Amino acid sequence: MTNRYQEFFKDNPWEGIDVGSYPSSARRLYKEDARFWVSVNAEGNFLFFVEENGSFDFDIVNRLDCLGIHLDQISDKTRLVCILTDAEMFDKFRTIAKDVAAYSSECSGLNLFRSVISRIYSWSEFLKPSRTGLGFRELIGFWGELFIFHSHFVESFGLENALKSWIGPENKKQDFTFDNAAFEIKTSIVGDNNDLKISSIEQLQKVTNSLYLIALRINESIELSGLTVADLVDRCISSIEGNYALKSDFLHKISEKYGKANDTELARKFIDITMTAYEVSDDFPRIVPENLPHEKILKAKYTIDGNSLEKYKTSKTLREIVEHGTATTV
Repeated sequence: MTNRYQEFFKDNPWEGIDVGSYPSSARRLYKEDARFWVSVNAEGNFLFFVEENGSFDFDIVNRLDCLGIHLDQISDKTRLVCILTDAEMFDKFRTIAKDVAAYSSECSGLNLFRSVISRIYSWSEFLKPSRTGLGFRELIGFWGELFIFHSHFVESFGLENALKSWIGPENKKQDFTFDNAAFEIKTSIVGDNNDLKISSIEQLQKVTNSLYLIALRINESIELSGLTVADLVDRCISSIEGNYALKSDFLHKISEKYGKANDTELARKFIDITMTAYEVSDDFPRIVPENLPHEKILKAKYTIDGNSLEKYKTSKTLREIVEHGTATTV
């Protein structure tokens, strides 16, 4: 899909479609799936729809005032129609339409419609950024993930491989997972204590052969050398060079947090000071489902004393860990 994205989707799928074409005529959105279409209604609104054989009826709670979403029954088919009501958002709308089609094409029946709606709503902060603010801890955590992503994984393995590994935005256990190694990033400000806050019993549970806890220490900067979240996002986008599939994937991964960050947060500059990688071995101090003291404990948050982790420090870079497997301790 990534390398052939432009073969499957037109840059502007609506180009040349006359106002009022819908519902009498439409154009295929996705060349690989005949269920996804685009058209323009009598009011001049751009729309896309997904059509599935059979009759399906379900409630739609529309949480986006820039879109109109409804169901139509067309003969023996059900059609989910998504209409753009704010023309200024057309560029974002076409990004989302393509992503929804590519993401949901493997589904069928009622699950197809559920997938489409869920995927549309997952883009909410991209369409209409709330700018309500992340809060300082979430802001530096987001900065840390972006920094590790761009400065270590993109530079070492390329944007496509780095994007595949970045699973934190998908609510997975760790932030980054490669074939044999996973990484959980913990970002803090220089001057804070060395405590490492773990947010769940699954966060340090191994899903690969090896797992590493990365302690990134940063500082706020007023110098030109500092980087904002916006700077890091711009650097990532500039490296994509017209690859629309990768750009869409990247924008989706950052959309929730980037859309919530307010203008003040987006302007705050930070600089990396130190990075320490700890190997999470069997005797690493952690709480995971395998060692819970009681089966009735379902959730837990806890704090690890970072000063006690000297024996778990690794001597290899993140690239060496990914390429060669388990790192040696120092």
